[in-house]
Amino acid sequence: MATATTIATLLAFAISWAVVLTRLPAAIRDRHQRLPVAGVLAFTALSTINQPWARRALDGLSPHLSDHLIVSAAISFTTVLLALVARAYQNTSRLIYLPGALILAILTVIYVAYGPSAQEPFAPQPAMSQPMVLYLLIDLGYVALVCLICSVLFWIHLPKTRGMGWIRPGMTLLALGVTASVLSGILVSFRLVFGNGTLHLVQVMLANMALVMLVLGLSVMSLVPVQRALTHWWEVQRLYPLWYRLCQSAPHVTLDRPRHRLYELVRAGDVTWRLRRQIVEIRDALNWLRGYVSQDVLHAAGDYAGQIARPHERQAVATACWVAVALEAQRAGIPRDHTPAPLPADQLPISRDASDLDFEVPWMRELSRARRLPGVARFPELSATPSTT
Repeated sequence: MATATTIATLLAFAISWAVVLTRLPAAIRDRHQRLPVAGVLAFTALSTINQPWARRALDGLSPHLSDHLIVSAAISFTTVLLALVARAYQNTSRLIYLPGALILAILTVIYVAYGPSAQEPFAPQPAMSQPMVLYLLIDLGYVALVCLICSVLFWIHLPKTRGMGWIRPGMTLLALGVTASVLSGILVSFRLVFGNGTLHLVQVMLANMALVMLVLGLSVMSLVPVQRALTHWWEVQRLYPLWYRLCQSAPHVTLDRPRHRLYELVRAGDVTWRLRRQIVEIRDALNWLRGYVSQDVLHAAGDYAGQIARPHERQAVATACWVAVALEAQRAGIPRDHTPAPLPADQLPISRDASDLDFEVPWMRELSRARRLPGVARFPELSATPSTT
């Protein structure tokens, strides 16, 4: 169990810092992301303080200071968690902060006035004073209550979480961890109030189980923004050749000049914003380039794509064909028509969700692949005219 606890705390330490590093730039710009990032920061503080080296350093300053800071971080995290749930279900989330801050203040006063003396954490302990029992019950009660409320609301709204990846197993582990934590708290209260150490081993096992499940559950849910950030970073790299080439042909549609590929690989910032920017600029460049081709070329590209491409690839291949013609026309210095020809019906978006990220990214990946097909490279030679007539 000790090994599992160590692995869980290390996992929480690594994942929480990964979330902070990937989402903090976005939270600075977008106020809507500040609340969840604040929760992750509290969880990061909790997982950092819970590391053995951090506990030794803090306890060297004051006996059991690390325990008090862990309690403070846990209450801060659960306060933000409850505020997020309140905001998600159209309630007033700001009112949640007042009881959380009040509880933190009460616990701090109790800890400073009646703090425990330095002793081995699992050594036999005498009955605890009433203020410290109150400290323990407030801590366990508040954290368990918040997690329980969040778990119940999650299960009530379970159908809404389909397709949310790591959220469901994370909330399941959170609910199990809350159950073990409540049972452990009952045994701790019984042991400390009456000085009975008979159930000490059972209580320690339940506490370790609760820690492992809570940390794993919260860590698994924290994987959601990390997974999304890594996925979007990968999509940015896959679309880079298409985006770079089109931005060269229409530089006025870009916010700034495209940098070297290595810069795009290592640059910091909100990767989701970069992906959306790439998609918008690719669309704008396509609209600009359409002024270099005629209606006949657009129809010829659609017919040619029907001959060389599979049905689900025809739209991307047709677009790649007329883009190749437009680039050749631009290179040859042919004037651009300021009123581009409208796209044929079979080349228009086939979904009402065509502006969504989940639709745009796969389509642009297909367009990027289609540009490299040998048949697409031959289309400018086969087309009747590369210019607007």
